[in-house]
Amino acid sequence: MIRRPPRSTLSSSSAASDVYKRQINIVAGFNDAWQSKDFDKMKDYCADSLTLTQGNGVAVAIDKFIEELKENELERQENSITFEWKTDQMFSVDLDPKIGGEHVHVYVSAKWVNDTVTNAFRGVNRAYVIDGKIVDWEGFYRSEAND
Repeated sequence: MIRRPPRSTLSSSSAASDVYKRQINIVAGFNDAWQSKDFDKMKDYCADSLTLTQGNGVAVAIDKFIEELKENELERQENSITFEWKTDQMFSVDLDPKIGGEHVHVYVSAKWVNDTVTNAFRGVNRAYVIDGKIVDWEGFYRSEAND
């Protein structure tokens, strides 16, 4: 579900509203490509200079991030682990209109399951989008009670 906070513009067809929707759609497209494991498509939404800061605080370039996603997927397949995640909500905030860009926040819930353990967790991903490309991304996760 995508929740949109009220904007200062009243018209849904205003330029500000259109920019707002476009930034949300960039991040939604990135997430859709990620979920479908279309890793090349993920890069279409990213600036060449994008760094992604993961929950462990380590920042990596998009190519390294995708390489790690592929390695994780192979490891899960080899160990009969399923991994699922979904977007719970997404919103965008323009913190400084003089600078440009939008901060898009994404709340996700996820779980991975093997033969004996289910690990559920929730996360917040934050992306900064300028000119239709993600230029900065951070992800933070916390575990929930496990089954």
